[in-house]
Amino acid sequence: MHKIKYLFTASLLLLLTPACEKEIIEPVMVVPPEPAPPPEPAGPPEPVVTYDIVGGYVQKGPFLNGTAMTLAELDSLLVPTGKTYTTQLLDNQGTYAVRNVSLESQYVQVQASGFYYNEVTDANSSGQLTLFALSDLSERNSLNVNLLSSLEKARIEYLLAEGVAFAAAKARAQREILAVFEIDAAGMTASELLDITQAGEGNAILLAVSLILQGYQEVADLSELLGNMSTDLRQDGVVNSQSVGSTLVNNAVALDPEAIRANLIARYEAMGVTVSIPDFGPYVKHFLDHTKFTFTNSIKYPENGAYGKNVLLTGDTIYSRDAYSLAAELPAPYQSLRVDISGPGWMFNSIQPDRGWEFGSLGPNTARTFTTTRTGKVDFELQFTRQWSPAPPSVPVPSPLQPCYSDQGNPYPEMDTVQELPPYPCLIGLDTIFPPTMPVEEPGPPEPIPTIRIAVYENGSEDALWVKEIIVL
Repeated sequence: MHKIKYLFTASLLLLLTPACEKEIIEPVMVVPPEPAPPPEPAGPPEPVVTYDIVGGYVQKGPFLNGTAMTLAELDSLLVPTGKTYTTQLLDNQGTYAVRNVSLESQYVQVQASGFYYNEVTDANSSGQLTLFALSDLSERNSLNVNLLSSLEKARIEYLLAEGVAFAAAKARAQREILAVFEIDAAGMTASELLDITQAGEGNAILLAVSLILQGYQEVADLSELLGNMSTDLRQDGVVNSQSVGSTLVNNAVALDPEAIRANLIARYEAMGVTVSIPDFGPYVKHFLDHTKFTFTNSIKYPENGAYGKNVLLTGDTIYSRDAYSLAAELPAPYQSLRVDISGPGWMFNSIQPDRGWEFGSLGPNTARTFTTTRTGKVDFELQFTRQWSPAPPSVPVPSPLQPCYSDQGNPYPEMDTVQELPPYPCLIGLDTIFPPTMPVEEPGPPEPIPTIRIAVYENGSEDALWVKEIIVL
């Protein structure tokens, strides 16, 4: 009985349990990728051109032996390809040569970093300068590096980015740079072919531009000027900065073309080289005559110095007994000042701290020459002392018809006596008399008033900038 019960229960459980169905998984269709198109056949590789030698000169004045040189290959957008050649200058003429140069692109950049001969100061530079040149070697393999080629670089790169072809960009950049110096670039040779040691108009222009950029500046100042000018020119090809323009004018004013020419000739002769320095002076003068930029580097004379009023002001001619200043401000390194002082009534303490002046020996008429010993602010103490006195006022002389009272009101004429009444003696016995006729003396010329003469000479000139005579009261 119990077995039947258990069996019934198990059967019931089976009936109540739902049947389990098997899960069917649909297969995923995998679509194989289309086969990649066969690669197009590669074109012929860029031809490699080998140059036996790429060389030239590096000039500001000539760069010095040992200057580091790098020649870098550029693609058509002037981006470096990574292929470079390095060398250094071979002599003090600025000569370089890179041998066995193999390039796929015709465009190159040459960079030079080193010391150079400064023809303005007739001395080697105190620091190193870096210059560049961009060129197309399909047209030439003689490649000079100079200030013009370096200034062109940023402008050429900008124009190429704007879609201008290399040759057109290079010609345009040169034309715009020369316009800053008031020079017409028509027919101008490419900058990297110019040479300051050879005759010719283009070479004269290069030397003039190089000198205007250099002036009497230190290397750091020249490098900064080149950078500022390149930045200013980059987008529109125009120098808009008045500061940059005035620096160019200030530099040009200071140049001595004949001395510079002599310096260059002597420098190359010392190396056993005969050169033909081009006539660059007219281009410097033309720039000064036509530029819109202004000269700002004149010697300045402040109204007052450390010791009092400045005697180097042109308008003042009357002074008192007091201390005064011999004061000036010389902003440029080439500037100098000479002051000649003569005449009575002035002196100075010969022992003064370094004030930027030295004085010469005592000459006739208390004359001395003062010369600046440095640039910047200079000052020196002078003392003015009066060495003369004005003549006393004259006593009025009575007219011959003016009466003279000898007795001064005495009622008894017989008691009159001779009395010395100024300016004449009176006669005895008369109450009222007229003085005797006195000889009339013509007044002589007045005594001259002593003056102190001051003459000022700037920058080594033998012609005085101005002369004045002063009076000390």
